[in-house]
Formats: sequence, structure tokens, C-alpha cells
Amino acid sequence: MWINSRRMQPVLAYVAAHLDQDIPLQELSAHAGISEFHLHRLFSAVIGETPKSLGLRLRLGRAAVLLLTSDDSVLDIALSSGVEKSRSFHEGVSQEV
Repeated sequence: MWINSRRMQPVLAYVAAHLDQDIPLQELSAHAGISEFHLHRLFSAVIGETPKSLGLRLRLGRAAVLLLTSDDSVLDIALSSGVEKSRSFHEGVSQEV
């Protein structure tokens, strides 16, 4: 499992560096040098969630911090956090806060 964890480190860094966008699985798998199927399976096993859910969770976490520390409106924070669906934003932030 340690080798798989090391293989996911560049993928995690890529997701974290591109939080403002919803990265397609195809792009992540190309970055990792493995098939989409294998990346999704390996990522879920090592990280405990899918790449898409990790990206959303990180964006929502960032938004939650902004809600607590800035005077920006909820809409401005949602838009700047890359959360396009307000329902996802409201549900996720209520879980984070």
C-alpha cells in the first residue's frame, strides 16, 4: 500500500494546485500515467474518496474558512471557490462549519 500511496502524492498535489477547476478524470490519469479506471480504483482505495469528491471537499473547506474570516457575500465566496451549484455549496458548508 505504501507504493500506491507514493503514487498518489503527485495526483493529490495536482488536485490541490487546481482547486479552482473540476479536473476531469482523464486529465488526472494522464498526469499519473495510469488508466482512468486504475486511477479511480487506486485513488479511492488509498485516499478513501474519489478524486471528484476530494476536490469538492477541499473547495468547500476553503469556502468555509472564507465565510468565517471575510466579509464577502455567500454568493461571492461560492463563485470564487469554484462551487457552481448552490445546493452543493450550502450542504457542504453546513457540514464543514
